[in-house]
Amino acid sequence: MLFLQFEFEMKFPLILLHGALGSSSQFDSLKEKLLRNNQVHSFNFAGHGGKAIPDQLLSIDMFTEEVLSFIEQHKLESVNIFGYSMGGYVAVNLAHKVPGKVKAIMTLATKFDWSPESSLKEIAMLDVTKMEQKIPDFVRELNLLHVPNDWKLLVEKLVLLMKNLGENPIGNDAFKSIQIPIRLLVGDNDKMVSVQSTYEVFKQFVHGSMVVLPDTLHPFEYVNQERLLFEISDFFK
Repeated sequence: MLFLQFEFEMKFPLILLHGALGSSSQFDSLKEKLLRNNQVHSFNFAGHGGKAIPDQLLSIDMFTEEVLSFIEQHKLESVNIFGYSMGGYVAVNLAHKVPGKVKAIMTLATKFDWSPESSLKEIAMLDVTKMEQKIPDFVRELNLLHVPNDWKLLVEKLVLLMKNLGENPIGNDAFKSIQIPIRLLVGDNDKMVSVQSTYEVFKQFVHGSMVVLPDTLHPFEYVNQERLLFEISDFFK
């Protein structure tokens, strides 16, 4: 595709944040293309990609602190962030709680409409017994992706995170307080994140914008990487 050969420069370093049950390795191909003329970083959240599962509860605030620590450890004064799914939520939380660190954010397939009811719906899909029975191939991938961690323990930790998130979501007042450009990407065939719910959130941001990706499901592996590269270059260049 033509835009795969399109080279661009970003003024600020870019951090790629993965989603729940994912890892930074999912960005390997995308990162390779983005590295041309740019400084691009990625890392694993606690419990993901073989990184140790902490004894304490996992939380959005914990992951947010990890991003902040990464920025400080690498002496990055200001950054752009691309966040897939939960990674996008973490990025927005960081922009709200630590203004000035993030220059711009792009999210993909990020669920913002959390409530006690919606969290129960998400938690229902994280029943480890049903997962082993109904999606054994995905379970095998999880086992390999998070070794030496027990993927079941990670799932249990994420269930508690989602329960807490449903009770304590980022509110509209927080969205409205963020002054940086934020672009929300959502797939038209995403079964976990609807176009309508994304539209309702995008309107809350002072400098928000939104793109609907055609023929796109929720899993990152099914997202057209060429189109995604184009969207990232168009937004951050």
